[in-house]
Amino acid sequence: MAGLALTLLVWVLVVPWDLSEDATGGGGDDYATRIGLVLLIVTVAAVSLVLSGRPKATWLGTAAAVTWASLFAWRAAVSGTNGANMWPIAFVFIVLPAAAVANLVVQASAQWRSRS
Repeated sequence: MAGLALTLLVWVLVVPWDLSEDATGGGGDDYATRIGLVLLIVTVAAVSLVLSGRPKATWLGTAAAVTWASLFAWRAAVSGTNGANMWPIAFVFIVLPAAAVANLVVQASAQWRSRS
């Protein structure tokens, strides 16, 4: 639950809720850096907690990665776009692998912590 809440809070603070394109064509794609920053922030938070001696924080990292991917899919799916809405391509080729890597980083930090 903490991973969900943390990710949702960071998303609301960093990324505009509506990813629809405006009349000039600016919109969701313009926020790619901010969307990636959300994953970076929650991953760093989870790794920090794991390395400070809270091994159960690995669940925070897993929940955060899943919530981040879900938020992307939801917000991109309901956004208005000019032409075809191509968010599934970004979801499969960028978002899912990024979420998996972020989760692996958190899990690896827990293993590293347990060995030292």
